[in-house]
Amino acid sequence: IPLESEDDKIRVYLLGTIAHEIIHRYQPSLSIETINKYDSIVEEENIPERKKYVSEYVVKHHEIYGNDKNTVLLEDMSEAVRIYVTNYSYLKKNYPYRLEFIEETFPFIKKDGATESILN
Repeated sequence: IPLESEDDKIRVYLLGTIAHEIIHRYQPSLSIETINKYDSIVEEENIPERKKYVSEYVVKHHEIYGNDKNTVLLEDMSEAVRIYVTNYSYLKKNYPYRLEFIEETFPFIKKDGATESILN
């Protein structure tokens, strides 16, 4: 969904960041099986044509900040949700298993919800 103004882009970014942080609040209640499932998805979607992690933010957590595997995994999940609500088509094209995981695990989240809320 194209955004025309810089203000709209900033609003969508901020709403995406809020979605990212909300998922962090849900993560402690996720079962170990759910976390392991997400870990398997990250590994399955790790192909040479693109980066393993869903965003540069997650890459920084892995490569620069040196966070442990679990922290990186939870950041990747939160970032995947951020992208789901801001740029669904990107996630669908590049990380379809993460997209499916989000739809199964967090059915209350609306695809492109942040973007649509700004445009409507």
